[in-house]
Amino acid sequence: MLLTKAVYGFNEFPSELLFEIFDYLSFIHVIQSFSGLNQKLNSVIQSYPSRIVLRSCNDENVFRFKELTSQ
Repeated sequence: MLLTKAVYGFNEFPSELLFEIFDYLSFIHVIQSFSGLNQKLNSVIQSYPSRIVLRSCNDENVFRFKELTSQ
């Protein structure tokens, strides 16, 4: 008998799978779409190995995310 754990929500995906999904989006879109939804997603976004140059970005959502995660 094969026992499997059902995944009931996006929040239960492992971080590695979320990283794979994030790879299809720009970092700005990741922040706009997923930041502030819950603590797990904020932590995953913080640890996401992205390559973004914040000096060239003036999107207020990036700075809002930084404020949310520094609390």
